[in-house]
Amino acid sequence: MLGTYRRHFRQALLGCSATDCPAFNTPSPSHEPSDAAAIAFSFIQSRTPCECPHANPAESGGEPVGISLEDLERFYNEGQSTGDFGEMCSMVTDAFGKSLKLASSFLDANGSVDKTSVQQVYVLLIHKSPANVTAAFLAATLEQLTLLKAHDITSDSSKLLSLLIILLQNPLLLDPMSHAELLPTMCEVLSKLPQFHHPILCQELLTPPTSQPGAADATAAENREYMARELERLIGIFQHFITLRLLSRTDDSMTPNRDVAVMNATKCLSMFYQANERYHLIPYTEFYNDAVNEQLDIKEDFPHFKDRKGFTFCDYSFILNPAIKADILKVESMFQMRHELQDAFFRALFQGVNSPYLVLEIRRDFIIRDALYQLECKTPKDLKKQLRVQFVGEEGVDEGGVQKEFFQLVIREMFDPKYGEFLETGILDIIHLSYFSLRIHWTIPNTTRHVRHQRGLAPVLVQFQSDGRRDRD
Repeated sequence: MLGTYRRHFRQALLGCSATDCPAFNTPSPSHEPSDAAAIAFSFIQSRTPCECPHANPAESGGEPVGISLEDLERFYNEGQSTGDFGEMCSMVTDAFGKSLKLASSFLDANGSVDKTSVQQVYVLLIHKSPANVTAAFLAATLEQLTLLKAHDITSDSSKLLSLLIILLQNPLLLDPMSHAELLPTMCEVLSKLPQFHHPILCQELLTPPTSQPGAADATAAENREYMARELERLIGIFQHFITLRLLSRTDDSMTPNRDVAVMNATKCLSMFYQANERYHLIPYTEFYNDAVNEQLDIKEDFPHFKDRKGFTFCDYSFILNPAIKADILKVESMFQMRHELQDAFFRALFQGVNSPYLVLEIRRDFIIRDALYQLECKTPKDLKKQLRVQFVGEEGVDEGGVQKEFFQLVIREMFDPKYGEFLETGILDIIHLSYFSLRIHWTIPNTTRHVRHQRGLAPVLVQFQSDGRRDRD
């Protein structure tokens, strides 16, 4: 499939002026890389992809011939018989040290990477070969990644997709010893891959290899199980790297927001998160990272997110747990209230008296009625201001205590049956609070029926409670 994608990508990238082109039916102009990638991906998703014969001849000129598993096994057997693995070291250095040669290696008849063969290659090089061959392999792999890091891979990135698939099969990526040099460079290279190639790369990584025993007879459920295991393996590589890097740091100032390697690894996770959104293979909670959530400084990260300055974890919220996301909402509300407070002061200077606070004047005997009526009359800008509550006929400045009493009175009043918000229909089971609604589940004795009550005061109360809490912090 990868070979077909590359050919379709090239033909869409170059376009075709032939009026009888079987791929485009009509003359087609050249496309931008992102559009060409979308066209190529749609081609391979179709049942009957058709290739452009006018674009193909220019694609395959001068590409180096790659190696195969059989080639390595032959040199390994010769080394075993002679005791000299020098030729095998040279082959490994040449293949794994040159991008285009490695990209042309270990391919099946369709031009896709034979992942089963690649995995056997790694077993041969890491576990069976002598130390000098393994050392040559590791040095060539690191040199390969270093060259890719310095190279602009966006110019001819489709040819490097097979190379990245081969490198991501390396079992040493899960070895903590590789985290010092191998993985940081790998993360940087992957993070530079254009986003329009992410769908095909993830599909090739997750799709069961056709050379796997029993692949032809595998059911859809078995294929999904394989894809889920493979996705867990891939995200485990980057999750373990992020966790170990953050937990082993010696410089307290090197927070997740400032560690470039952690940022790049998070970008790699984003690619697999998008794939999981398409295929729904594993729970989204698998993408949470405890080390990031424990060490992330939201007050440093969120302002960069608001100002669109560089990398922020708020742009990669899949890695953040609900508690951190709640803190982000709290910080955002504080930003909005401060902004409205500043605007109110400036408006007061140029337009006359204008209160910088959302002031509610409440009569104790009509607390619900007064609150709802005054809120209805407020503008959206007023609702973003800090809250101040004043009880009619009582002196005092609201420094937090008056708000607390106000909320307590509102909660007590809202449960009064006279407002029709709740009915005494059974035993209280559980209370669910959310930003938009308040839902009470009542269990009726001797039945399985549940009654839900919502709307009414719920949005006001939940909004008020969060505003009041932020105002007191």
